[in-house]
Amino acid sequence: MNAHEIVSVDPVAHAAIWRYLLDIDLTGEVTYYNMAERRIGDALWLRLVDVDRALAQRRYSAPADLVLELSDTFCPWNAGRWRFTVDGEGVAQVRRTDDDADLAMGVADLGAVFLGGTAPAALAGAGRISELRPGALAALALTYSTERRPHCAELF
Repeated sequence: MNAHEIVSVDPVAHAAIWRYLLDIDLTGEVTYYNMAERRIGDALWLRLVDVDRALAQRRYSAPADLVLELSDTFCPWNAGRWRFTVDGEGVAQVRRTDDDADLAMGVADLGAVFLGGTAPAALAGAGRISELRPGALAALALTYSTERRPHCAELF
C-alpha cells in the first residue's frame, strides 16, 4: 500500500490514522512518500478583492475597534483607512474613515491574517505590518484567533 498524504485534525487523530494503516491485514509493506511527521506550511493564499465586504462576512473571536491603513496597488478601491469594529457577538462593521490608523499593512498581509492561520506578530516581525498604536497588534491577533488553524488539503 502507498500513502501519499495523511490529513488529521490533531495529533491523536494523526496517530490513529497511522495505527489503522499499519494494522490493515494482508499488507506487507506501507510506503509513505512524505516525511512521516506533522508539518505546517503554506498551501492556500487568499486575495481580498473587496475589503469591506470580506471583513464583514466572517465571524471573529473578540471585540475590536481598529483603524486599518491598507495599501493595494492591484485593487486601488481597497487602499486607504478602514474602521474595523467587531461587537461582542463577533460581527464586524467596516467603513471608510479619516481617523488616525492603528495598523498599516498591505491587503496581501490582511489576506494572510484573514483565515486565522497567520499570526499578525509574525508579519510585524517581518516588517509587513506596522503597529501605529501600542496594543493594536495584540488586539488584531486576538480578534482573528481561531480554535483550530485553517487547513487546505489541496495543492494547486
